[in-house]
Amino acid sequence: MHLQAFVLVLGSALAHALRDYFIKGARDKLLFFCWYRACVLVVLLPVFLRRFNPAAISTSDGIYLAVRSGLDALYIYVLAGAYREGDLSLVYPIARSAPVFVLLWSTLVWHQPLPPVGVLGVLVVAFGAYVLQLRGLTPRDLVAPVVSLAHNRSVRLAWVTALVVAVYSLVDDRAVESLDPLVYLYLFVAASSALYIPLLLRRGWPLIQAEWRGRWKQILPAAALGAFGYLLALIALRVEHVGYVTAIRQASILFGVVLGIFLLREPYRRARLIGSSVMFAGMALICLWG
Repeated sequence: MHLQAFVLVLGSALAHALRDYFIKGARDKLLFFCWYRACVLVVLLPVFLRRFNPAAISTSDGIYLAVRSGLDALYIYVLAGAYREGDLSLVYPIARSAPVFVLLWSTLVWHQPLPPVGVLGVLVVAFGAYVLQLRGLTPRDLVAPVVSLAHNRSVRLAWVTALVVAVYSLVDDRAVESLDPLVYLYLFVAASSALYIPLLLRRGWPLIQAEWRGRWKQILPAAALGAFGYLLALIALRVEHVGYVTAIRQASILFGVVLGIFLLREPYRRARLIGSSVMFAGMALICLWG
C-alpha cells in the first residue's frame, strides 16, 4: 500500500472516531447530530452548487437517493440511541462491524461463494465483540455478552447500526456508479435531515437553541471532521485499492476505544482494548481477502 494512501486512510479513520467522540459527549445526541449535519450542508453548499446538474439525475438515481436518505435517517436515530445509553468504547466498535454484514449479504443474497478467509474473519470479529463485553471471568461474566443482546439496549442498537451501515454501503456502491459522490452525499444528507424537522419542531425552539449554545464548540469540529474524513477516504480511493482502504479505515475501531477509555474514563479497559484489536484483525481479513 502506498504510504500516502496509508496516511490518508489513517487520518480518515481518526477523524471518524473523533466525530463520534464529540457525539457521545453531547447532552441531546439527536439534536447534536442534526446541528452537525446542518453545518456540513452549509460548508459543502458552494461546492455542491457548482457540481449539481438536475438533468443528470435519472429515475434509478432518484430511487437510490430516496432509499439512502431513509437509511441515513435510521442510522442517525439508532446510533444516537446507542450512545445515549452505552459507552463509546463499547458502542463504536460494534457499530463499525458493517463489513461482516456486507460479506454475509453478498453470500446469502447475491449467492457469491464465501471464502475460508471470510469465514475466519467473521468468526474473529464475533469473538472480538464477545471479548469487548467481558467484565470478568466468572461464569456469570462469561455468559453476560450473550445475555446482553436481550437486555442491553445500547448493544442491540449498536448491532442495528452496523446492519444499517452495511445496507447503505451496498446502496452507495451502486449509486456512485452514475452519481457524483459529493452531489450524492449532499442530497441524501439534506433529505435525511429534512425528515427530522417535524420531530425537532415538537421539541421546541428553546431546546434546539440550547443545544447549539451549549455545544457549538463541539458541533463545529464534528462537522469539519465528518466532511474532512470522508474527503480523505475519497482521495485515498483514487490511488489505492478499495480493499486496502476499507481494511485500514477499520483502525477507527481502535481509535474510538482509546478515546472512550482515556478521555471519557470508561471502564473495562483491558477487555475493550483486546476485543477491539481482535475485531480490527477480523475485519481486516474480511476487507482484504474475504
